[in-house]
Amino acid sequence: MVQLLLFSYSLIVLTVVWVQTIFVTTMMVFTPVLVGFAVGNVLGLMLSVQFFKIKGENFAYLGYNFGLMFILFFLHVFVKRYLYTGAKSKRSLILWRAIRTFKAQTITGVLTYLAAWVDDFVAWIYIGKPIVKGFVFAPSYDVPMFLSYLFIIPTLTLFVLSLETNFYLKYRMFYQSLEENRTIKYVKINKRILDDNISSTTKTIFAVQFAFVLLGLTLSGYIGRIVQFDEYSLKALRFGILGAAANGAFLYVSLLAYYFDLAEIPMRSAMIAFVTNLVVSLLYLRTFPALGFLVGFSLATLYGWVSFKRVYRDLLRFEFIRREIGIAARQVIVHENVEK
Repeated sequence: MVQLLLFSYSLIVLTVVWVQTIFVTTMMVFTPVLVGFAVGNVLGLMLSVQFFKIKGENFAYLGYNFGLMFILFFLHVFVKRYLYTGAKSKRSLILWRAIRTFKAQTITGVLTYLAAWVDDFVAWIYIGKPIVKGFVFAPSYDVPMFLSYLFIIPTLTLFVLSLETNFYLKYRMFYQSLEENRTIKYVKINKRILDDNISSTTKTIFAVQFAFVLLGLTLSGYIGRIVQFDEYSLKALRFGILGAAANGAFLYVSLLAYYFDLAEIPMRSAMIAFVTNLVVSLLYLRTFPALGFLVGFSLATLYGWVSFKRVYRDLLRFEFIRREIGIAARQVIVHENVEK
């Protein structure tokens, strides 16, 4: 039970650290992230080893959590420095106001996590084994799925850094030219620069992910022999590697859509991923493990990319329609020719 509580706590801290990292890198401040993770990882490793020697495996997680907590507090210093909150508001209502303001994003977040986990829920029902009260584990499915996610970590890192650094500068130049009412020629130049950046970034990310998928599939047999996978688990690993790649592509397309304030696209994509994964997993998880995960996120990515490109292809017209025309209100002066 102690191990489960410490592991759950580490997941919560990791979630907060992920959000902090996105915020700090968006502000184009990278040193705190590098220093925080370097020191936190070394600290976590050293404390984990020491706690393991003193109290065993359960308390080794405590050392890991101390390392994560250092990263969290270190990044929080920089988040507070750059975060402008304005007038103080009732903090108890912040979450509720955010949900009401960003309904589509809230639905997308819930459905995305459900889409990524619903096949695990089905596996726990079909082939799960109770470890302790309230904790079910399906080793023949959960272990290969965990390993499959390791093959998309480089791609996730690459697309987050690409979108929030080089891409963001081009993106900001384009929208700044619209906000400043620049000439159409100047706006189109920035649009072409943005087009080239999205094209090159997308090709790079998909090429890197394709390489890691091939690497994973090539090594899957070797990995299966090391961890003594049976045929079912080996099949789950291979489908999981493909599905994890589709999940990574889905996250990339969703993040692109959010940059252009197209929240409905990720929401509908997440719905497709969740429903497809649920239905296919219920039907085929016993014979084709992780097939629902693969098919669900593949269809969601395809829908999201096609929908995004349909809008982006005519982005200037789209932005002109949804933006208010920035012409200042003026009074009409009537000059009367009065004969004297």
